[in-house]
Amino acid sequence: MNPLAELTNDTTGRALRTALDMASFTHQVIAHNIANANTPGFVPLRASFEGELSRAGADLARPASWMRAEPDPEAARGASGVSMLDTQVAKMNENMVRYQMLLHGVNQRIALIDMALNDGRK
Repeated sequence: MNPLAELTNDTTGRALRTALDMASFTHQVIAHNIANANTPGFVPLRASFEGELSRAGADLARPASWMRAEPDPEAARGASGVSMLDTQVAKMNENMVRYQMLLHGVNQRIALIDMALNDGRK
């Protein structure tokens, strides 16, 4: 294993990777909902993983084992007259901001590792 991989495979590195995987999966589910927003009878999906993560036995190394999409009947009804499409676009924007914040965290971590590997020199 290369030194950089070893430095990023600690608890923080795994947590960042898992959070990015979760945000990416959420984005895919929301994109599916947007693509099908005008399909009659379509019930939107929601990404489901928070409940699994809160359980002590969640395996962070294998996110595919606990990330799933499930029906979200409440989203199909819409909130106070807001269309399902508007709701899904708002959710996608929120998720994009979350993903960008996570990427910023990853970039900061890489910069710290790079500085450590180069004895503080740029």
